[in-house]
Amino acid sequence: GGGGGGGGATNTPPTVTLSPPEATVTVDEPLTFLASATDADGDALTFEWAIDGVVQDGRTNATEIFVFTTAGLRAVRVIVRDGLGGEGSDDATITVAEPVEPPNRPPVITAGGANPPRGTTPQEITLSVSANDPDGDRIVRYVWEVGGAVIESKTAAIARYFAESCKCRVRVRAVDERGGVSDPYQFAVPVENPIVFPAKNHPPVVFATVSRRTGPPQLDFVLLAMAIDPDGDAIVRYRVQIDDETSEFSTAEVVLVSSVTTVGLHSIRVLAEDARGLWSAAAVTTLEVEPIAPTTDNRPPTVDLAVLPTRLHSGSSFFGFVAQGADWDGDEIVAYAWEIDGQRFEEGPGGGGLVRFFDEGRHWVSVVARDERGLESAVASTVVDVLESKR
Repeated sequence: GGGGGGGGATNTPPTVTLSPPEATVTVDEPLTFLASATDADGDALTFEWAIDGVVQDGRTNATEIFVFTTAGLRAVRVIVRDGLGGEGSDDATITVAEPVEPPNRPPVITAGGANPPRGTTPQEITLSVSANDPDGDRIVRYVWEVGGAVIESKTAAIARYFAESCKCRVRVRAVDERGGVSDPYQFAVPVENPIVFPAKNHPPVVFATVSRRTGPPQLDFVLLAMAIDPDGDAIVRYRVQIDDETSEFSTAEVVLVSSVTTVGLHSIRVLAEDARGLWSAAAVTTLEVEPIAPTTDNRPPTVDLAVLPTRLHSGSSFFGFVAQGADWDGDEIVAYAWEIDGQRFEEGPGGGGLVRFFDEGRHWVSVVARDERGLESAVASTVVDVLESKR
């Protein structure tokens, strides 16, 4: 306490009690300390706080709140001074533990179903559920069991294509970001086959073309033929009649290499049969073999260009192109030069191939034939139409 006159009084140091003297907290958990100090002389008191021997700047109150950011044992001391050289202190021991994460509660699926709730084959149906997580965790995936198939998705809805009838049972589980898995949620999706009435069978339609229509004796040509069926039936057979000779082909289309030698007009008839036994009307085309007029001059070759079909949907299939050259002097055709939409290609003695166009609109194709003496034919050209792709 304070001094007086005369011989002077003895200063009594203050005392202090720190509360709590010991405690256990977790990392980042605030803890309030109270220093209860008294001074017998009534002197004004100041407080100083230290943790693990390190004085805490700015901490000068009797009550202070500390937060410990790392786990371990911490020594807290408070020192109280009366300003006259008297002081007292008290200590507390604090155990700082790592925080204990609460147990993970799994997600809960609260509702689910199909849209539409029942379907008719073939049909795409959307399957969806509603889910939440009691801990607020993020749901990271869903595991679906649909008709024996297991599908994982990041979203609460999937689309499934049903091609066959079934009374499908759907089981869904939700998984949270800590691996918690919900109980399965189940619902049924009845899918039935449509009522089908027998349809009238319409005959197929056949298209045919030849690589050339005129030429000298031993007229080589390529016949291209293909058919479509308005009912979607498969084409199972073609019948090709060249003059009096008949051949049959069990292929999707016909590519026939042949020749005629007799001067005059030759007839080609092509028919197609569908899977239900109905034949198309005949597609008819002709060839004419012309006699060779004698000459000593080198005459240029001729070339014919055939394409089938003449229009298709973008990217759906191939156009077949065949070029057939002939030389009235009997010279060999040594090369064909093609041009497709302005881009030129050089080929060998065989002319033709399959081309698929992906750009919609009209495309120009042309070809010339060159004989062994370097003479080129006139240009043969055609146009094909590429329609908008079917979705």
